[in-house]
Amino acid sequence: MASAEAILIRFPGTGLVLAEFTAAHPLCTVEATLESARLEGGRASLSVRANLRGVEESQIKRLVGDLCARYGPVGDAGHDSDGWTIRFSVGFHEIESEAARYLLGFQTEFGLPWLRIEKGTVTVVAANTTDALGRGRADDIRAWFRERGIPATIATVPAGLRPLAAGSVASDSAGPSGTSGW
Repeated sequence: MASAEAILIRFPGTGLVLAEFTAAHPLCTVEATLESARLEGGRASLSVRANLRGVEESQIKRLVGDLCARYGPVGDAGHDSDGWTIRFSVGFHEIESEAARYLLGFQTEFGLPWLRIEKGTVTVVAANTTDALGRGRADDIRAWFRERGIPATIATVPAGLRPLAAGSVASDSAGPSGTSGW
C-alpha cells in the first residue's frame, strides 16, 4: 500500500510580513501553522501561530509593530528555549501576496497547512485529502505559478515530511532522515 502524500510548495514571500522579516534577518527561521480560519461579519480571517528562532527581543518588538500596523493587534510574544512564539489574526483581504491568497483557496481540500519561512522564502506543506487529488492539484498549482512568472517549487512528497531548509526535508516517521532537492 502506498504511503499518503502531502503537497509541498516553495515560493518567494513577497508581500508577507514574516517573509520580509526573514529576508531582512537571515538568521531567523519561522515555523508557522494556521490554527483556524473563520468567517466573521462576512470577512474571512486566519489565526496564525508562529515560532521564530534566531531573533533577538529588539527584533521581535519591531516585527510585532510591523504586524500590528498591517494586520491589527498581535497576541503576547512569548519566549522560551526554542525561541519566540507570536499569535495574530489576518484578514484574507489584508494578505498582499497573490500567491498566498491563491493557495489559501485550497484550504478546504488540504486543511490547515504547516509553513516554514526563511530568507524571504515560504515553504508550505499540506496534507492531501487523497493522493490523486494532490498530484492533480500540484499540476494546477505549478501552472498557476508559471503563468504569473512566480518562481516556485511544487511537489508531492510523503506525508509526514517537514522541510528543514531550502535543500532538505525531514520525516516525522521512521526511515531516511532527509531527502535533498526540495
